[in-house]
Amino acid sequence: MSKIFNDDWMIANGFLADAKRRATVGNVLRSKTPLPPLLTVQQDDTVKTALDLLRQYEISQLPVMQGREQVGSVNDVGVMRSVFDHADILHQPVSEVMGRPFPALEQSEEIELAYKLLTLANPAIVVTDDGEPIGVLTRQDIISFLSTSSDVVRPSTG
Repeated sequence: MSKIFNDDWMIANGFLADAKRRATVGNVLRSKTPLPPLLTVQQDDTVKTALDLLRQYEISQLPVMQGREQVGSVNDVGVMRSVFDHADILHQPVSEVMGRPFPALEQSEEIELAYKLLTLANPAIVVTDDGEPIGVLTRQDIISFLSTSSDVVRPSTG
């Protein structure tokens, strides 16, 4: 009976979520230090502009915007494939090579929802604050957040 009232035992055995799993998407975003700027391209920017951003910031995907609204996404694999197939595509608008938009989550949403979206073949999610995009999270960001805290409770061996 004493184990039921022991939070460490309950967390270690999967009966209670640990503090990290109750964290919000905003907590994960703010844990990225230094916090990177939100990088995007407009749908009428050239493919070369998107490629230059991917290369310069060593990232693999970008949201594509029309004004302040996310309308698509580009990733390094898609851009590479397009450039390989059509070398002249570099000067075409990003809208020619973009994929579907990334899912968006308000920064107050729990990390569990981000986890579910990222395991459903979404390479990234856009974090918003009152509907305004403020950052991008990837699977690696979630992994880093969950694995680098002293708050993570691990089962004892004795």
